[in-house]
Formats: sequence, structure tokens, C-alpha cells
Amino acid sequence: MTTYELELESEQVDCSAATIKDVSDYQGELRTDKANLLVIAKMSSSGVPTYLSGIDNTAPLSAIVWNFPTATDGWYRFNLIRLSLYSASPVNTLAEVKDGNGVITQFATVLYHTPTSQVVKAKTTGSISVQPGAVGWQTYWEVITDLSVLVSYGTIEVLVDGQLIDCYHRDRLRDQLDAINSKPWFSDGKERAKLYEKYLQFDSDLNGLQALNSEGRFAEMEEACRQMEEIYL
Repeated sequence: MTTYELELESEQVDCSAATIKDVSDYQGELRTDKANLLVIAKMSSSGVPTYLSGIDNTAPLSAIVWNFPTATDGWYRFNLIRLSLYSASPVNTLAEVKDGNGVITQFATVLYHTPTSQVVKAKTTGSISVQPGAVGWQTYWEVITDLSVLVSYGTIEVLVDGQLIDCYHRDRLRDQLDAINSKPWFSDGKERAKLYEKYLQFDSDLNGLQALNSEGRFAEMEEACRQMEEIYL
């Protein structure tokens, strides 16, 4: 059985972007058996996502590395969506069904259509022979362009992983150390001592963020990150 896993691989020196990598151990299946698409969100401490645009999902059958913008430090959530492939007809589908309150009681079939490189959702239940792009296909299929709607959609395979991005904080920590080293030992001893005390506290708090990240306490980590911005940045 496959163990899905994502790993933060690198961050840009200027903190403008980072790279996340699929390091899943595929067992009983090949990576190319399904389409992998990544949805990334910057999370608030209350768990509200702001989805990032510009994520390159143009090679879902082979991609294992994605770049993404990191304008703000803190909690990022990565949703690796793994969809079955659709290239031959007919295909058995289910249409979405909602109750009187608008709650979905039956989730639609969602597939990655390889001939058109599109994510499609079935609009009817049954055996469909009309593929996306063919005459009259709109009767049977809806193209999904906003992948964030699939993050919590029914039985779709989704790996959810949280990560701390702390590039800006670590940059400011290095700046503080540079400021300390720029102070002469004799003429600015007291000022140097004050800066060093602040540096040690900043370093300790940053290690605290890393600990919360490793424990999966992402909401607390995000809140602490915003508080540290007010104190140190």
C-alpha cells in the first residue's frame, strides 16, 4: 500500500518561493497510474485557507516537484489530489446529488481526461461514451478549473500535509546576528549585550515554531508566527 508523503525541498534565498517534492513510497501501483495535482493554501490560525494561484499542474502524470510563492511565513497546507485517468469510453459515472439543504449526499465521479489534459466531473449517472471535446460532451461532463473545490470532495484521494515556511524569520535572525557582530566590543558593549539577548530569544522562539511544526500543531504555530512578526520583524 502506498504511503503518500510530501517534503519541503528548498526555499529561495530571497524568500520569494519554495519547492515541495513528492517523496511517496508507491507500492502496488506506479506513480503514472494516476494524475497528481497539487493545491496549496496559506492557512490562518483559525484554519481558513487562502489558496495560492500559479501552481504548475501541467504535467500531472510525471510531476514530483512543485514551486510555489512564499510571500508570508507561517502555516502552509499542501493537498496532493490523485485522480484516476480517463482515456477510453465507455466509463461508468455517478452524478452529484444534494439534499434539500444543499448538502452533497452523493459525490460525482471526477477523473483526469488525458486526451484533453482536463479534470472533469460527471453530470450524469450511467455508462458514458461521449468524451470531453466530442460533440455534445457538455451534457455529460463539467470541466473543473478551480482545483481547490476538490480538496474535500468525497472519496477523491487527497493527501493533506502541513508545513512551516520560516524563511523571512530566519533571514531577520541572521540580520540580528550581523548587527551584533558590527558593534565594537569596547565602545558598544551594553548595546551589543542587549542585541544578543534579543537574538537569543528570537532564536529560541524560532526553534519553538519548528517544534510546533514537527508536532503537527499548525494553528498554534501560525498564531505564534504572527506574534513573532510584531516583536522581531
